[in-house]
Amino acid sequence: MRPRFALLVLVLAAGSLAAAAFAGAQRARTVARERATERHLVAARGAAALCEVYLDTLADTVRAAARGFAASPEPAEQRLRALYERSEHFRIVSVVDEEGRSLRPPVHRDAAAAAIGPAAAGTAHGSAAGGTAAGDAALRRHPTVGSAELDEHLRAVPVDDARRGGFALSAPFMRGDRGPFVVLAASYQVGGESHPTGDPCHPGSRHVIAAEIALDWLVARLRVATGGPHEVLLLDDQYRVLGGVAPFAKVGGLGPVRSPQAVAVELPGQAAAGLGPEPALGALAPVPRYGWSVLVRAPRWRVVPVMSSLSIVWAAASLVVLLGAAVALARRAPGSTSDPGA
Repeated sequence: MRPRFALLVLVLAAGSLAAAAFAGAQRARTVARERATERHLVAARGAAALCEVYLDTLADTVRAAARGFAASPEPAEQRLRALYERSEHFRIVSVVDEEGRSLRPPVHRDAAAAAIGPAAAGTAHGSAAGGTAAGDAALRRHPTVGSAELDEHLRAVPVDDARRGGFALSAPFMRGDRGPFVVLAASYQVGGESHPTGDPCHPGSRHVIAAEIALDWLVARLRVATGGPHEVLLLDDQYRVLGGVAPFAKVGGLGPVRSPQAVAVELPGQAAAGLGPEPALGALAPVPRYGWSVLVRAPRWRVVPVMSSLSIVWAAASLVVLLGAAVALARRAPGSTSDPGA
């Protein structure tokens, strides 16, 4: 009876250790999930605020240029060149009439000229001739643009929205496998301007100043600013990824209602969107003035461990105790070959 009783006691002890290990694992998972969720929320809020600051800065630059067009007596070419030089992220800047027709040649850094040599690389096509060496060096920071992209740029300018509301942001778009790009546009009241043909513009109409940017630099800045082991994604108003390996792939598990504040989210595998097949935990924060969102995510297995290290020690101790008890009782059992009285 004694061996059986001892075995029962040891089995109960091992079971208690195993239950403690399971409870510890559950607690570890809960704590890890809470901490990961808090980190994701903080990162998503920070990235969304930073995204809005960057876009606001560029939008204010375009608005100021539009006000300058309405008030400044300088030639339109010089004003376009001045707008282009205000941000190295501007790819193309243009001015169009109420029908979307270009009033002056768009200012850009021509890719063909940049391929010829450093001297030509600093030339902003469509702008006034001349410039200092320092100015040319500043222009070389701008991305190059092919001549075929100019017509696409003009078609993407949100003319009607800018004329109605004063400012507008175009829908993101791709050029083949490059992009996404967006166009910021601001309108202004026509003064004494004329069309390139020499015909006067209609008094009282509103023309539009536009600047095109690529979003890859913005996404890169957000990732660097947030840091951490998580992934940072910029999403448009339809929860499509702006950039990455699968541009405009829709992220599943979000919406359709857009929250006005950052929320924790649980996402299924996103193999179709190129984000990996593993379920993920994350947080979604809105960029209110522009209708976009920032998603911070990480695979669930990376942020929520199956068991904590302490739980593993407890589980191992349970197994060792149980095996030790079984061996000891087997040696003491009557008829055992190890019994000295045998």
